[in-house]
Amino acid sequence: MHADIGAVLSDMDGTLLDTEEAWLRAVAGFVRSRGAEAGHEVMLAVEGATLTQAARVVRRMLELPDAVAEIEAELDARALEQFTAHGVRWRPGARELIAVVAASGTPLALVTSSPRRWVDDLARRVDLGVFRVTVTADDVDHVKPDPTPYLLGAAALGVPPESAVVLEDSIPGMRSALQAGCRVLLIRPGERPARHPSLVVVPSLDGISLPWLRERFRALADVAADIPQEGTTR
Repeated sequence: MHADIGAVLSDMDGTLLDTEEAWLRAVAGFVRSRGAEAGHEVMLAVEGATLTQAARVVRRMLELPDAVAEIEAELDARALEQFTAHGVRWRPGARELIAVVAASGTPLALVTSSPRRWVDDLARRVDLGVFRVTVTADDVDHVKPDPTPYLLGAAALGVPPESAVVLEDSIPGMRSALQAGCRVLLIRPGERPARHPSLVVVPSLDGISLPWLRERFRALADVAADIPQEGTTR
């Protein structure tokens, strides 16, 4: 296991940018337009999903006659409308951490299950210029939780996956990164997945620093018993 951090690969939606709320509003609006209720089960099923995956899930759960492509197109349009109507903000601590990582010379890659047109749209609203590489759902045949997106991101940066640290907020994304051989910082308030020797769980990126990351990933065996809680000094 690499002692230092050779690269940082990050998910976008919900990890760096506060887009999940807009996405869920888009899904909820679509579901209501079909005369159904957007319950917890539906919302959980589309978390971290690509547009195509979400369209298939909604079609199956609501037993809709619409073609998957039609549902996908409507979800796409509704999501972009939400981004415009409500704006997009950085998640707490995300902008600061990414800026520090970039300033250190550590290469950065954005690895997202969103389509490239979403990334292009969001890049006009927030500065994503520090990322040397961007991997989207359009660039791979198999999306998260398959390891392909993170393997591609690491390869594009020219670093072995085991030297990379991945920032993720979803369980499918975490599984993708771990299967790729990366170390993972999972931002998951109120929930702890099963322990893994390459996994650190935190409630927020707020206050997370590059030295803190380096320290924790040098001593992963001790991390499970030393997960920082919100409001503590890191």
